[in-house]
Amino acid sequence: MPMMRRPVIMQRIISTAFLLIWSITLVAAAATQKKPHMLAPGEVGLALALALLLALAKRFPLRVARRTRILLDVGLIFTTALVFPAPWSVLVAGSGTLIGMALNRRELPHIAIDFAVVVVEVFSAQSVYVQLGGAIPFQFESRLIVVPLIGAITTMLAVDRLLTSALLQYGPYSVWRWFKSRQQPLTLHVALLLSGVYLALLLQTHPWSIMLIVPSITLVYLSLQASLRKALGSMTLEAVETLADLIDRRDSYTAGHSARVAELAERLAVEMGLPRDEVETIRAAGRVHDLGKMEIDTCILTKPGRLTDDEWEFIRHHPIAGAEILSRFAGFASGAKYVRHHHERWDGRGYPDGLRGEEIPIGARIIAVADAFDAMTSDRHYRKALSLDLVVEEFKRGAGTQWSEDVVAALFRILRQENTNLGEVGVLRVAVA
Repeated sequence: MPMMRRPVIMQRIISTAFLLIWSITLVAAAATQKKPHMLAPGEVGLALALALLLALAKRFPLRVARRTRILLDVGLIFTTALVFPAPWSVLVAGSGTLIGMALNRRELPHIAIDFAVVVVEVFSAQSVYVQLGGAIPFQFESRLIVVPLIGAITTMLAVDRLLTSALLQYGPYSVWRWFKSRQQPLTLHVALLLSGVYLALLLQTHPWSIMLIVPSITLVYLSLQASLRKALGSMTLEAVETLADLIDRRDSYTAGHSARVAELAERLAVEMGLPRDEVETIRAAGRVHDLGKMEIDTCILTKPGRLTDDEWEFIRHHPIAGAEILSRFAGFASGAKYVRHHHERWDGRGYPDGLRGEEIPIGARIIAVADAFDAMTSDRHYRKALSLDLVVEEFKRGAGTQWSEDVVAALFRILRQENTNLGEVGVLRVAVA
């Protein structure tokens, strides 16, 4: 029982410590001002706008991966240190951070820690900036401003790195995992701090430009998020397809099988006039339709003789396993149902769910035909590849019972286009159309 309570106690201690740090910093910030500066109405509006932007930046980070994100709030935090004197800079940055973290529904230790880190960063950076001759509000009128800016940026980086390192070293696991996900490359951190300098300069010369900054930042954010999702989707697609190829290569007779199935499935979907997005989904599903076989022992996959009932159970489960794996990836989720049902039969005697007729998704019907065609025309442990004439006869017998007649008809049209000497294919197309 004491072991179960220790992490909770540690979190409470850390939360209290950082709230205490924040309180001391706020008092120190106020004490440094002999004559506290009262904000004008325009400055109050600017402070509220920056706090809101900071909260939104906290709430909507750029998600690079499941546990990796890019925090865009760094530049805004630095802007508050350059635009508002203490204690207002601390209050603006702290309140924006607090609101953003609350909107993210973070646990109290996370909120308290991030809150304190931001407050200490702002106060430390601003103190160094002022001591080195920088003016508050920010003014870019002399080359001498470079030294205070370098000092303030260095201080922000140092404070962030030192506090984060301490938390990663001594904090409980939940805090360690969260802070690990928020670490950013040094070059990116510096670039975001410099963007804060540009924003401070813009706000001092054209305060109301913040009305244009908000939609601009929103559009940039959405564009970056979309680009990252597309890039990650492509990387995920390549990784899963590589895994599918490795599974095929476990058996020398099926090497390249998934790639061929995907190519034929794509051609069938195009031949049937399906929308482009659907064609691409079917191609992607065909490319990884046997992914679930990763759970099956190689000796079962390569067994030359008859399978036992238990071995058949493993084989019949692979579409379910493959669909479950793919459903976890956004780029494959829409095609997971095609993978699950590519062994269903038109007459309802297939597996795993015994669907029949139109109950079977169109993509699964197409992959079933492409899969069967490649299996028939490839050498296997138990037989040599069938001739194209025999393959055509087999599809003729199975159209309307094992496979969808529409898909078989599309296959025959493709075969007729590529094999003009196969006159019987044209007759078979009429028979199943």
